[in-house]
Amino acid sequence: MFEDVARRLLRAVFGGGADISAANPLPVDTSPGYANISASELIKTGAGRFYGFIVNSCAATATIKFWDQTSAAVPVLLNTITFTLAVSQGPCFCVSPVGIAFTNGLYCTIEVAAMDVTILFK
Repeated sequence: MFEDVARRLLRAVFGGGADISAANPLPVDTSPGYANISASELIKTGAGRFYGFIVNSCAATATIKFWDQTSAAVPVLLNTITFTLAVSQGPCFCVSPVGIAFTNGLYCTIEVAAMDVTILFK
């Protein structure tokens, strides 16, 4: 009986003969999202995971900092990183395969000098 109810529910949601089985599992998207920014910005509101960032280019002395907040306020997720040399020959990857959990939101500050960065999050 439970199986019949579950099948009807799945058909109503996914359409057709959407039976879950080893041959037809539900899709699970584990890939992170991204945001490309060049100034301080709110990346995501609410809880999520921070997977890192890619510096596409930056001027010497550029700084970047990540906050577990919707603005530049405590708590800090990843403290200030200063790029003493310009990044112009290709991207600089700072990526975590596991991801760092945040609760309130993900906010990024870019200061001192110009920077183009891609933030990876979910």
